[in-house]
Amino acid sequence: MLNTTPLCRKPCSFLEIVARPTEETVQTAKTLALHEPDAERRSLLVSLVALLAARYLDKEVIRRLFRQERRVLLLRLLGHRFGQAPIALVLKTQGLTAAQLDRLFDLALDVPTLDDFDRAMDQIRGINGAQGSEAVVG
Repeated sequence: MLNTTPLCRKPCSFLEIVARPTEETVQTAKTLALHEPDAERRSLLVSLVALLAARYLDKEVIRRLFRQERRVLLLRLLGHRFGQAPIALVLKTQGLTAAQLDRLFDLALDVPTLDDFDRAMDQIRGINGAQGSEAVVG
């Protein structure tokens, strides 16, 4: 089956993605998977893409390709808990490391208010991503 959607720069097939995954084909597959309307199927497809990427691509490429999903999930969680996040807070999430996003996701599950989250994010953003267990919001 050939896919020629505008998401692909050139026609690509699932076999191409599986047989010779490159950064471009993995990005295309991820984008296509994220457009799946059924949430359970979308999750399975993204997991499959991540599995293929892990098998064939460099770790840093994988981190770069999937960092955006962590950010999107964090913003969705905040929206669910506190309503739409202010644009200033959304902008602060850009450029965070995977480790920082993971810490913020865990924090978003526990903080009582969005203001508390924002203050904690400022602390975490001020910390080198390799550090991290010292600065925590109480």
